[in-house]
Order: sequence, then C-alpha cells, then structure tokens
Amino acid sequence: MDEFTLNFLVTILTCYVVKPAYMGETLIITNKAMRHPNRRMQDALDFFWTWYATGPDSHETKASVNRLNKLHFSVAKKLPGHFENSDDFIYVLARLVVLPDRLLKKLGLSGIDPQIKLAQFNFAKALSKHFRREGDKELEGFPEKLEELEDFVDGWEGKNHVYSPVLTDLVLVLIYAFGERWFPKPLHTLGRWIGIYYDEDPWPDYPVDAVLPVGVGGERDIGAMVLHGRRQPASVPDGGQLVGVYFNTLPLANMSDEEIKHRAIEQVHNAFGEAPRPRFVHLFRYEKGLTIAKPGHYGSLDKVHELLPPNIRLAGDYFSQAGVEAAVYSGEHAAKSLSK
Repeated sequence: MDEFTLNFLVTILTCYVVKPAYMGETLIITNKAMRHPNRRMQDALDFFWTWYATGPDSHETKASVNRLNKLHFSVAKKLPGHFENSDDFIYVLARLVVLPDRLLKKLGLSGIDPQIKLAQFNFAKALSKHFRREGDKELEGFPEKLEELEDFVDGWEGKNHVYSPVLTDLVLVLIYAFGERWFPKPLHTLGRWIGIYYDEDPWPDYPVDAVLPVGVGGERDIGAMVLHGRRQPASVPDGGQLVGVYFNTLPLANMSDEEIKHRAIEQVHNAFGEAPRPRFVHLFRYEKGLTIAKPGHYGSLDKVHELLPPNIRLAGDYFSQAGVEAAVYSGEHAAKSLSK
C-alpha cells in the first residue's frame, strides 16, 4: 500500500466514522481537523504506517496505540462518555477491513482477494487488543469471524445515529484537503469570495471595473478584484462602492476568516489605492467554485490525462468552458473513449 492509497482510504473511513454527532465532536473539539486538515490527516497516517509497517503486536505498534489511547483519554476529559463504547472502536477497525473490498465492488471490480481480506481481519483483531476505552478498559466484543465482522459493520451503520450539520463542514474540509494534497493544481477551483463595502467610493475615477493580477511565476491567491459599483451601479447605494475579491486556490481553507479578510483588504489597497475603513467585510464560502481559465490552463489539464491509469477517465466542465453543456460533452467523450 502506498501513501496515496492509505490517505484515500483513511479519508473515506473518517467520513464514515463521524456519521454520529458524538464521534464527530471528538474531532471538532480540538479544531485541528478544521484549521489544519492535512496536518491532522498526517497525524492519523503516521499511526497507521507504524501499525502496518511493524505489525499489530510489535513494540512500536504497542507504543503507538498507547500514545493514541492517551490522546483519547485527554479528549474524554472534555467529552466524557465519548470513548466508553467498545463498538465505536471496533467499527473504526472493522470499517477499514471491509472498505477496500466494498469500494472495488461498487466500481464493478472483483474486490479484494479473500486471503488478503482474511489477513486484514486477523490484523485488525490483533490490533484491537491494544486499544483502551474510558476507564482504561479493554475492548469487548470484537467479532470472531470475518463474516461476523461484515455483519457488525452493517449493523453499526444501520443504527439511527444522531447527526449534526457541523459534520458536513468537517467532511468537506477533509475531502478538500485530500484533493489539495494529491491532485494537480489545475484542478483546484475558485472557492472564496469577499465583499468589501464603502459608504463613499474611495476610487470614483478609477478607469476600469476589474483588476486581475498577472505576471510570470509564483502562486497567486487572488484571481480578480471587481468594482461592482462601477460595473453595475444599481447594485450599491448611491455614492457607495462594493469590491468583490475572488480567491483562486484551496490552500486558503487553512486560513481563518479574519486572515482571509485581511488579505483581501491588503490586495484591494495594492490594486486601487488606500481607502478608509470599510462599512463591512463579508466572506462567502462556496462548496464548489467557478473555473476561470488563464493562458496555458487547458494545456495543463490535458497533461492530467497522461497521468491516469488505464481505464480511468476524468470528466467535467473544468476540462472546457464552464457550463452544463460542456460537462455533458466531457462525460460523453470520456464514456466513448472507454468503450473503444
């Protein structure tokens, strides 16, 4: 297993694990997953690498799980009762056992070799003996057979777990962080917009209504700045000015709202000139953004196809001009290329 595959599987696993609100709260309370998702994910991967590389009963694995137990106990002081149920620990290990096989079968493939799957089961069962729940108690009830483990996973997921909307934000942050880490930058999209409003237009004589940072080299977080009061005067009160600041890249997901706002104001002043304190600065977050192509953009995207394994295709309007028609065409083109 390589790092990409493990990162992929653990990201999906985490999305399953935080389904109940009480399990998601254990990640939310430290705020690390929300503020620094890639760092939080790397912490998790470090644990898994130790277990997989040295075996479930090695000295290194026992020390690693013991450290994780202490982290759980520390969080349990703030969230008592969240680490007392053996089933929750068992589900995490069991879900990781069945995840690759079920994922492959959903894709129409043959799944994991039964002997490998059995080895994964035995590994998880041995590893479970080192975990401790609240009160420093051992886990109870780990399934004795692989078939029983499959039923355990289905039973746990079939429970009527209490859900929290905050968990949607957590899952999206983790998925975006995975995409940022592993996929080429041309696939990153616009995801932040800042509205900065002034009661009195500080730049009434500015000659254009939009500024786009340009130049050779470097990574720009700002894609464009638009004077909406000039472009569409009826959109703001008489004499006022609303500046729209559009951000380019997902690394800004690791910045706080205040840091993003500060960066927006800084760039506006650099582009249009100094201005008095605005009436308000509002940040809008988009789950999905608009692709704005620059010279060489589509050429870079074409190169992505060369990196894909056989029988895998990417489709979407980010490979052409943004729009429903372009998305449909891209999907049809991908399907036809696979049918040859």
